[in-house]
Amino acid sequence: MKKAPQLVVFDMAGTSIQEHNLVYKTILKSFLYHNISISIDKVLEIAAGKEKLTAIMDILAFKGYELDSHLIDSIYLYFKEQLASSYKTELIEPMHHIVEVFDYLRNLDIFIALNTGYDSATAHQILDRIHWKQGVDYDLLITASDVQKARPYPDMILAAMRHFKINDPSYVVKVGDSIIDIEEGKNAQCGFVIGMTTGAHTYNQLLQAQPDIILKNPIDLLLHI
Repeated sequence: MKKAPQLVVFDMAGTSIQEHNLVYKTILKSFLYHNISISIDKVLEIAAGKEKLTAIMDILAFKGYELDSHLIDSIYLYFKEQLASSYKTELIEPMHHIVEVFDYLRNLDIFIALNTGYDSATAHQILDRIHWKQGVDYDLLITASDVQKARPYPDMILAAMRHFKINDPSYVVKVGDSIIDIEEGKNAQCGFVIGMTTGAHTYNQLLQAQPDIILKNPIDLLLHI
């Protein structure tokens, strides 16, 4: 990165938090419950990183369904109920080495923002499970429900910039594990956009979005920031 960063925006699930694609497995379960067949690979391809209601609508469109509000609402409600239940019992933990990365950045007075396609309630439930607190483990949380337009629009990153009074996006780094994370960072004109192979999308899938770099482990961030 050419400029010393002032803010790093990390995606949550699959980037800074390891939940083993639980959200996408739950989306799959929700479609199967409604007798709509689709593979987990296709769910990951279509839904990764998106606001989850939008992801459900995009999958329905891919499957050739008319966007009937009753069906959409039924799938989304089932998804939220199942996800809330799963997040109480399934293994959720910080991504390997991410705590060291956060500590390193915060010791350099670089702000850390978490952003996500989840709504605020779900995001806080996840953070509660791993005992992360704002102002202690990270500096700010911005969710899809906090902005008018979710990914790939840059609204969440721009909201974080406003919060920290950063006017120039070239001082901002975006880190994410999905194509739409990369698109979000590029749309915000971030100075450095990093893809991570720790979550939803593979190296080759991330490469399609042309991030500045693709890394396999969060600790490798420290070599580039």
